[in-house]
Amino acid sequence: MERAAGEALCTAIRGLRRQLRALGEPDGPDSPAARWTQWLVLERAGSAWALTPGELAEHLPGFIPPQRDDGLLRVLTAALRPAALEPCWREATVLGWIHQFWNDEEREALDARIGPRGKLRVEQLATKTQLFSERYMVDWLVQNALGRVWLELRAARGWRGPSVVERWPYFVAPPRLDVTSTTPRSATALRVLDPCCGTGHFLVGLLDALVQLHEEEATALGSSLGRDDALDRCLRFNLHGVDIDARAVRVAAATLWLRARQLGLRRPLPPLWLAATQPASGRPRPHPPPPPRRPTPPRPPGGR
Repeated sequence: MERAAGEALCTAIRGLRRQLRALGEPDGPDSPAARWTQWLVLERAGSAWALTPGELAEHLPGFIPPQRDDGLLRVLTAALRPAALEPCWREATVLGWIHQFWNDEEREALDARIGPRGKLRVEQLATKTQLFSERYMVDWLVQNALGRVWLELRAARGWRGPSVVERWPYFVAPPRLDVTSTTPRSATALRVLDPCCGTGHFLVGLLDALVQLHEEEATALGSSLGRDDALDRCLRFNLHGVDIDARAVRVAAATLWLRARQLGLRRPLPPLWLAATQPASGRPRPHPPPPPRRPTPPRPPGGR
């Protein structure tokens, strides 16, 4: 998100919370106002990419807000109306920034209370760590970590010619490649885990990069792969995320769906490999059931 738009959004959310308190309305991160704000932002982001409220409700039922309150809606709508916020609605990660900015006051109050050396309780960890990565940070790490592995995969497969990773703006070509028996042999074999995924900023950057790699693989193999199929493979096989905050993981799932739709996904969203280690209440989660069996990735022609 552009810095000016991000600063305007942060200012708008802080001002909105002050206004809600002045009106005697609950303004916490789990309040009806916070839920309705997320939904209104989803509607604006959806409208920017030709997604209807019906589609949003169908695919993101966890974001359907509580009972309608017309007075509250007028306050929220006015707060989101400034022209300076318009660039925000085209950003797939806008829900993540809303999540962070709405938690800023609680995080700052916690910092002031415990100081630099204070101990945190388990239910305070999510509040303390609600600081998400800007896109340039994401791109630098994703392009250099994933780009090197992809060049090693290409070398292992004997593919010649230039690669899309060489055009990535933050990619720095490594001095040498290390091709071993563990080097992945196909795009679907790339397994990427963000162990602190938050609201999915790194997952979105990875999706943007991985879809290009799936398409490059198809070209190298002399086959065709539509954008819809490429995105489905990224979500079904490549991307994994874990976080301590269940609310953030819910936002990450919505953010991935929104970005996938922006990139051309038209089929239903496949099951996502996202998990929260703590429920929204902060109490320990009971031992989870075993995960579903992973689908077998398609085997590339002539590959192992």
